This record gives sequence, C-alpha cells and structure tokens, in this order.
Amino acid sequence: MAAVAIRLCSSETPPVDMPPTMRFDHTPCGIFLLVHAIESPSPDEWNAHVAAMEAAIRSLRGVMVVSGGAGAVPNAAQGRMVAARFARHPIHPRVAVLTVGTVERNVITAFSWIMRNPIRGFAARSANEAFDYLDVPPTARSEVIGQAGAWATQLGNPIKLGL
Repeated sequence: MAAVAIRLCSSETPPVDMPPTMRFDHTPCGIFLLVHAIESPSPDEWNAHVAAMEAAIRSLRGVMVVSGGAGAVPNAAQGRMVAARFARHPIHPRVAVLTVGTVERNVITAFSWIMRNPIRGFAARSANEAFDYLDVPPTARSEVIGQAGAWATQLGNPIKLGL
C-alpha cells in the first residue's frame, strides 16, 4: 500500500480579521482537492485557488470539491471567471463535488453547462463513487478523504464525509 502525502494548504493566508473560506492543494495522486467553508469564498481566495488549479492542470487526474453548503456556492462572476480561464486549456479534468444539498446540485448542473469539463455531484457519504469517477486508486482514497475532512472541520464545515 503506497502512502499518499498531502502538502499543507497552498492557499494564501487571509487577513487576520477574515477567517479562511476555503482550503486547497494538489495531492500527489493527481487530485486537486478544494474544501469550502459554509461562507462564499472571498475574491482573493477564489483567485488564488483558480491560479493554483490552472498551474497544476496538466498533472491533474481530476478535481474534488467538498461543498460547504448553499452559502458557499461560488457567485456568477466567479463561475464565469473559471469558465473563461479554463476554456483556453486543451485539458479539462473531471470535477466531482461532494455535497449534501439540492441547491448545490443545481449549481453543479449549471456549471457543467458553461464549462467544458464534466462535473458531477456526489453524496458526501459516498466518496468512493466520486473517487471512481475521478479514477483515484483505492490506496490513495483514505488519506485524501481524511485531509478533506480535517480541512472541513478547520473551516467550520459540518459536512460528514465517508467512503
């Protein structure tokens, strides 16, 4: 069983008076892991995560997003920015969104219409389905979902993840 090391969050530290609303990093198994708080991402955090994902895009197997709920949904401008930035790339990794709510699944559907890469929503307690969709090896799953859960807790996201 190969160990999967996940580096610390590569997102910039927000100002002292503003708690972070997301954590993200590119994992060694090729997944760009993004975990939201229950609040919408700030413009600075959103821009930093998009830049980090764009820099890593050629080595990505896929993107896993852990939703923070309806309040953490990217706004229309953020969605357009992602669509515009990634439209110019020939590589369009799959995106799996782990969520518990219907509102988020509607946003996921809308994003899939405006972006060229396939996006699907999955139940938070059924992460194995998302990992299958992203073609993540079974040996890497526990550590990735463990990191996602730890970040969710740090961000105050009450989502319960499970394989």
